[in-house]
Order: sequence, then structure tokens, then C-alpha cells
Amino acid sequence: MRKWIPSDSRSFTILLGALAIILVMFIVIYPDQIFKSSLHGLTIWWTFVFPGLLPFLILSEMMIGLGLVHALGTVLEPVMKLVFRLPGASGWALAMGLTAGFPAGADVTGQLRREGVLNASEAQRLLAVSHLCSPVIMIAVVGVGFLQSPEAGFMIAVVHYLSALAMGFTLRWTDSSERTSVPSGSGTETAGRNHGWLRRTAGSLRSAHRKDGRTFGKLLGDSVTSAAQKLLGIGGYIILFSVLHRILVLALGPIVSAEPVNTLLSAFLEPHLGMYGMSRLSFPLLMTVAVIGAILGWSGLSLHAQARSLAGNNGIRYSPFILARLLHGAYAFILTVLLWKPLTATFGVVGTFAMTDTLTSPPNAAGSLLSDAGAFWTQGLKLWPLLAKLYVFVAGIFVLLICISLINRAYRKKTG
Repeated sequence: MRKWIPSDSRSFTILLGALAIILVMFIVIYPDQIFKSSLHGLTIWWTFVFPGLLPFLILSEMMIGLGLVHALGTVLEPVMKLVFRLPGASGWALAMGLTAGFPAGADVTGQLRREGVLNASEAQRLLAVSHLCSPVIMIAVVGVGFLQSPEAGFMIAVVHYLSALAMGFTLRWTDSSERTSVPSGSGTETAGRNHGWLRRTAGSLRSAHRKDGRTFGKLLGDSVTSAAQKLLGIGGYIILFSVLHRILVLALGPIVSAEPVNTLLSAFLEPHLGMYGMSRLSFPLLMTVAVIGAILGWSGLSLHAQARSLAGNNGIRYSPFILARLLHGAYAFILTVLLWKPLTATFGVVGTFAMTDTLTSPPNAAGSLLSDAGAFWTQGLKLWPLLAKLYVFVAGIFVLLICISLINRAYRKKTG
């Protein structure tokens, strides 16, 4: 089987140069189409992503500075060992994925791998498991913004985390590699032999807060700045891949002329574009939510690139990560179909799909944008209660898994 072209080879450099020339040619030949696609990505980012994510990103940055995310990572140690067969220290990466969303988990995974806490196989699985979507994106941006249904966003979030759990559990049993020993003094693993679980959680909270060392005012200012920078980066990726999507549509022509195929192509490249396009199609709500769940599981090449760059090489391969993303998307689609009736009966999922695409209706673009934004904020009033319910649901799952872990540990001690 032939290997990929090495990224540091001359052939790879020539290939990138040729692709760059082709992109420039399309931009010169079709400037109006490129401008519209860039404006399309900017509209999605400014209307939905920016207002939906900014408050939560500020809060998540403050949670990291106060040590709450590190404490959550310690709480998740039993889950990481039992469910995913990973070292307890990897709970920090999962906590980052649950709070800040992708690709925050990849950054922590790369750090743990560089410190020698994880071997290559464990880093590979942790990268797949911690590559999670922020709950605010699913409820605020997708549910409130795209579908005008916070309840639909809540259901997408529930299925997203359940399918991630199923994917991680599958990877646990398919990976037959042996656990390598953790270097002595590697944080949580060493502390775990000397202190109780709750005491270590409180200790990690205090330790992380002291290590951060910033006053509350300084932390708040830095959190606002960092959140704005991250959102600018997200906006740049959305606009860039919106342009790439338009270039591919122009190049492929009739092959992707059908609207569903066009939407799937955008989802393959960038999840926000794909989810927005999916919400515009006249599909039944069940199919719309199921496909959006699969898109989030796949997460798009734009987020693949970010996760890959943050995790670094370090023996972490891209092909298993792709397989994990496909598995996550497939589980999400299947679980949405299976759980549709009980979840809709419980949470009353509805969708109005009343918004119009501002780029397909130029005469009313300004009014349509204001109407979309008004609907966004009106439905957004339901966001925070649903977000609290989601975290209670996730916490309940983890508490159940932790109890199973403790019972299993007690049983092994008694029989061993």
C-alpha cells in the first residue's frame, strides 16, 4: 500500500504551489462568485456564531483560569480508566472538549503526549474522544440560530455526547495495544496513589488557580481578549472554506449542482456551513437533525486541520482520526433515529425553519438579516435553562459511569 506524500518533501511543496495557483486563477476568473461566497461565510459567522459563542467562550476561559476545568478533569479520571482505558490524567483533555469544544481537546492531547503521559496509541484514542463540540454551538448556534428550536439543539447535543461515548467505547475494545508505564511524577497518576479522589479534585482546583496567578479583573480582561481572538480564527476558517466550497462547485459543475449534494460538500469541508445549509433544505425535521448530528461527528476538514496542527505529529496518525470521525458521525445518525420519539416527547422538539438565506434574496438582505437576528435572540432566551439541563444530563451519565468504576474496583480488590 502506497504511503502519503511526506509533508516535508519537494513533491508535496510543488503540489501545494500548484493548488495555490489554481485557487488564485479561480479568484481572478470568478471574482463575483468568490465575493458572494466570502460574504456568505461572514454572514453566518457574524449573525449566529459570534453572538452565540462569545459569552460562553469568555466563561470557559475564566473556568480554565480559576482551575475549574482542571478539577473536572480529575473528576473524570475514573471514567477515563474504565470506559476508555486511558490514564486518569487524560480527563483534562475530555474536560476541555466538553467545555471549550473542538479543537481544545487536541491541544491538551498533544501536550500530554509531549510530556510522555500517553503512548502513541493512547494519544490517538484520546484525540478522537476529546474532539467534541461545544454545547453552546449545538444549542445556541445550531438550535436557536439555524433551526430556531433550542429543544432541537438540546437533542443534538445529547446525541452528540452519547455517540461520542459509544465511539470511545468502541475504540477501547478495538485497540489491542498494551499500556506503557507513566513516568514517575506525572501529576495525577502519582497523586492518585497517595490521596483520595475528592481530595485530589480540590487539590487540582487550588493548584491550577495558584499556577494561573491572575487577579479576577486581569482574568476577565484576558478572557474577553482570548475569546475574541478565537472567534476571529473561527470566522477566518468559515470564510476560507466557504470560498473553497464555491471554487469546488465551480470546478465540478453538474456533479454537485443538486442542493443536497452541494450541502454535503460544504459539510465535508466546514461544519458550520454544512449545518446552515442543511437547515435551509426542505427535509423532515428528523432527517435534518440526524444529518446535522452526523456533520458534527465528522466535524469537517477545517476542524481536522486545526486538531491535527494542535496535537502535533508525535506518532499520532491522521487515518485513525478520520475513522473515528466517521464512526462518531454514524453513531450520531443512528442514535438520532432510534431516540427521536422518546426525546421529542420529553423535550418537545419543534422547528420553524422560517429564516431565509440573505444571499439568495438580495433586495431584502438587510431586512432578512435583522429578522434572522431577532429570531435568534428571541429563541435565545430559552438557551440557559436547556444548557443547565444538558450539563445535568452529562453529569448524570458520568456519575453513573463513576459508580460503576468504583464498584468494579471494589469487586476486583475483594476477589483479588
